[in-house]
Amino acid sequence: ATQRHLIAEQQLRAFLIATGEKERLEKTTKPDAKDDATKYSLADFQKAFAAALANPAKEPELAANPSLRSALFLRNSDHVQWALKPRAGNLIERLAKLPDPSEELYLTILTRLPDTDEKDHLNEWLAKRGSNKAQALGDYVWALISSTEFFVNH
Repeated sequence: ATQRHLIAEQQLRAFLIATGEKERLEKTTKPDAKDDATKYSLADFQKAFAAALANPAKEPELAANPSLRSALFLRNSDHVQWALKPRAGNLIERLAKLPDPSEELYLTILTRLPDTDEKDHLNEWLAKRGSNKAQALGDYVWALISSTEFFVNH
């Protein structure tokens, strides 16, 4: 099958499903900056992802067009960072409870099982950052979500 880059709307949907924040954002009709769980609405994410990842108007989204803007968005956006913090029912919270989160992590993010090297790398990563497993998992999830493999339809 031919690989093709996901368009901005598909990237957003994949991101929200993978992080486990889709339902929370759909339920949040009125964001509240004082409450972390309802800080953003789905409309906030749609606007941010479209601004950072969509091609310019009248330019077809037929091929991957990586840009500095999209890279900076994935690295620095408060929206992305918010979704990668442990919160009731989201991916980071679920992974932090598991003794070996590698299979759940790879199946959720990349829809495949990790190979032995990937399992070993994750376990080494977590061992080096043992005091804050949730933060370490958030960083690892960010790395996988920022990868080409995540944003390509196979």
